[in-house]
Amino acid sequence: MKETQRPNRDTSRKAGPLAGLTIVEFSEFIAGPYCSKLLADMGAKVIKVELPGQGDISRRRPPFKGDASGPDNSGLFFFLNANKLGVTLDPFHPEGRKVLLTLIAKADLLIEDKTPGVMEDAELDFNRLIRVNPRLVVTSITPFGQTGPYRNYRAYPLNSFQSGGEGYLTPGASPYPRRPPLKWANYSGDYVCGVSAAGATLLAIFHQKATGKGQHVDISKQEALLDMNTIDLLRWPNRGELANRATRGYKFAGIMPCKNGYVDFGFHRWPDEWQAILKVIGTPGWWGEDERLKDRAFCEEHGIELKKRLEDSFKVHTKEEIYRKAIDGHAAIAPCLQIEEVVNSPQMQARGFFAEIDHPEWGNFQFPTSPYRFSESAWTLRRLPPRLGEHNEEIYCQRLGLSREEFDELRKRGAI
Repeated sequence: MKETQRPNRDTSRKAGPLAGLTIVEFSEFIAGPYCSKLLADMGAKVIKVELPGQGDISRRRPPFKGDASGPDNSGLFFFLNANKLGVTLDPFHPEGRKVLLTLIAKADLLIEDKTPGVMEDAELDFNRLIRVNPRLVVTSITPFGQTGPYRNYRAYPLNSFQSGGEGYLTPGASPYPRRPPLKWANYSGDYVCGVSAAGATLLAIFHQKATGKGQHVDISKQEALLDMNTIDLLRWPNRGELANRATRGYKFAGIMPCKNGYVDFGFHRWPDEWQAILKVIGTPGWWGEDERLKDRAFCEEHGIELKKRLEDSFKVHTKEEIYRKAIDGHAAIAPCLQIEEVVNSPQMQARGFFAEIDHPEWGNFQFPTSPYRFSESAWTLRRLPPRLGEHNEEIYCQRLGLSREEFDELRKRGAI
């Protein structure tokens, strides 16, 4: 079957800061693809490797365009894999493995998320790959890292997230520490792991450019999530204190209901920010001139009662009223925004965070760009996310120099 070619997007604007970097991505779902997406958005050429006939699991995850499932209809896959080239290849097929090694020999970086035993059995572990390309950087993203008794364990994003302890620490300052642990919305934990992997990978690339040497970047999802809770973690080994959602922050701070939603508040400078919050909500008569409310220990001791009285005070105001007063009064209060409010925010509009995309099949829609801006280059959608195997001929014949006969034979044998 002839592969469908689609036109590239606008490439007239300046190339991103990673233009010239070639990446092979052999990962799926969230963490690995998000890591390479961040680098692709910066201008790197990312060649995504997917198994023939299967593809990335995110192709089968909603939301779907028009609620019609299909390998090229997933909004999740679109978000994670725009600006990438895509090929199909079976690295566990002897001939497919040879093709992959040829591809890696010409690359700067490999991003993979297979369990260590899988890559070793396929003879694709770092020690073998570095012989093929001594300057290669390999970023491996696994649930528990390349060493330790859990190294070969598999895990879903839910397992990884809970292994970092965040479920028992969220929400902070909750008066209900014994309630069951929470799950973050969607796959937020895996996105955090992707960001950590991208940052570590860039450091390894800097080293590569300076020395000409490659290295192995070992990303443990558990450790990436643990790193978010460093202060809470230090309590147990150093003070014997077991952190939970009640000990994370003040008992009388956190999320509060108001007239049309919720606000969140806290304070780092005691008692200045605490006093500022009291002024914002009108300083009701129940505390009046009570000097004890300036004492942190007293407020903690009466935290549950204090929070209940604060809730009663917040409920008579809208979150917009509270937020405006907080700005004027220098109080640390933030409205809890729904998605609609975020998208329609004048700040998002002014920053151009959402771009208008004209898709040949999907039509026009808004697409999130990037959380950063470069003065010398602008974010652009250079390529639509690849259809399964869309760039096989371009990569294997044009880049690697396979003849048409060799290409067809590899496809017949299921190697690509």
